[in-house]
Amino acid sequence: MAFWTDTFLNKRRNDWIRSIAKVQYRIGSTWYDGVINSKTINGNAITVIADMAGVPAGNQTISEIRLIDEGGQVAGSKLDTITKTGSQGVLVKFEFPLTEV
Repeated sequence: MAFWTDTFLNKRRNDWIRSIAKVQYRIGSTWYDGVINSKTINGNAITVIADMAGVPAGNQTISEIRLIDEGGQVAGSKLDTITKTGSQGVLVKFEFPLTEV
């Protein structure tokens, strides 16, 4: 039997969702702001879908993505290599299960 109640865990998931304020991505040494399209709870996971709006035209390589909390602090980041060619857009999805183990 789990220690935490479903009600409590759902409240914590909602707290996490509310605390995520911004998404950013890095090209070279410059950080750009993306646009958070949605923040939802799906079962036991929080899901954030974001558009890397404003990526400079032409071929670009995004090397890192991070989420910023409501206080302006980095909540989490991930090194990655996302190559954008021409006029392609970039959409990212973060999914974080929050469960008791």
